[in-house]
Formats: sequence, C-alpha cells, structure tokens
Amino acid sequence: MNIWYLLTLAGEPMLWLLITGLLPLCYISLIRKKIPKEKRRQIKKTITVLVFSVWIASGMVLFIKTAWYTKRPCTPCSISPVCNPLCQGNSSFPSGHASIAFAVFTSLYLGFRDKKMSLLIFLIPSLIALSRYFLGLHYLVDIFAGGILGIAVSLVVFGVYEKKFGY
Repeated sequence: MNIWYLLTLAGEPMLWLLITGLLPLCYISLIRKKIPKEKRRQIKKTITVLVFSVWIASGMVLFIKTAWYTKRPCTPCSISPVCNPLCQGNSSFPSGHASIAFAVFTSLYLGFRDKKMSLLIFLIPSLIALSRYFLGLHYLVDIFAGGILGIAVSLVVFGVYEKKFGY
C-alpha cells in the first residue's frame, strides 16, 4: 500500500470531525473518572481547544473553498477516463487535510507542551499535508495555506480559552 495514501487517510477531515464530535462525550462519560484530579484541567482544556479548532478550521476551509474556487492539479474520474481516482471535483484551495492535521497537532502541542514530542507533533501533519501534494491532489500553495490556517485557528482558540478561563 502507498505510504502517501495512508498518510492522507490520517488527515481525513470527516474522520477528525467524527473524533472531535465524540471526544467530549467520551471524556464526560468514561475518561474523566480515570484521570487524576491534578491532570483533569489540562485534559479538559486540550480537548476543548482541539474540538473548537477542528470545527472552526473545517468551517473556514469550506467557506473559502465555496467562495474562491481553484481548480485541482488532477482530473476527477467524473470528467475523464484518464483520471486520478482520489481526485474530487471540489476546490483545491486551501487543503482541508493540511488544515485539520495542523489544527489537531497544534492543539495537542499547546495543550501538553511536551518539548520532546514537539518535533513529532509537527512532523506528522507536515507528512499528511505533503501526501496531498505527492498524490497529485493539491498544489504546494494549497497545503501551505491549509497548514497556516490550521495553526492560526488553534492559536486563536487557545488564546481565547486562556483569556476566558485564566489557565
């Protein structure tokens, strides 16, 4: 199996919308009871930032793709028999996979601040974003813009959370 295809699956926006939709319910019903009291605040903050970052970034990507159509570098199979089966007919700019991947991993970094994991935390979304380019589904500017959008949304959500709740 192609490594770039597996990486692109890891950044699937619908997967992350589902995960972040279920994560608060899992936290409230299952996880919270098992987390030591001194860690609960950090976990709650990280989950909140993660959920809002993913949903806001997804909404912004959808809005930009709808308002500003950009042709993809590939040909969808609905148009031509010589096509890329992964190619969708929607707008290329910005990359939703890159945006979501960077929103997820930036939220995790901000929530846990583990310096040892910081390289890995930014290597994974970079590889997910590059997978979109190497599969011929996006231009480099698409994945760069998506990555910047995901990081920016997470930083803003994190800042608002800290300002509102003071920690």
